[in-house]
Amino acid sequence: MSQVLLVDDDSSVLFTLAIALRRRGHTVTVAQSAAQALNLLHGHDYGFLVSDVRMPGMTGIELAHAVQELDHPPRVVLTSAVEVDLREMAAEVFMTKPVDVARLSAFLGEGPSLEGATAPTHPAAAFHDPATSFRSHSAR
Repeated sequence: MSQVLLVDDDSSVLFTLAIALRRRGHTVTVAQSAAQALNLLHGHDYGFLVSDVRMPGMTGIELAHAVQELDHPPRVVLTSAVEVDLREMAAEVFMTKPVDVARLSAFLGEGPSLEGATAPTHPAAAFHDPATSFRSHSAR
């Protein structure tokens, strides 16, 4: 399936979504901040970046804009529990929380068709090492 970088400052959301996507065959790497995500993005090409919008420090929207400067930017999905102004996003898709894992997984595996998500007008538990692939962590 796809290489996904999942970013959320809420470890319970991060853990739950990472497990769900991994069970659907995606390779998931997690980051608990936009700064950590940028460091990971400079060392690896991910097909997708799935990020929360509201995070301390750099927001998910700012992260989405920053990744557009990479040589091989990932496709961006932003998530939030609150409505946001889509005009300021540099994302393909916006999904409200709680995220529908089946719809997100379909997008990650199949591309741009994501029924029920909003397309912008323009282009859990603590982890031992959140910079590593989720594949190395087991659910208890």
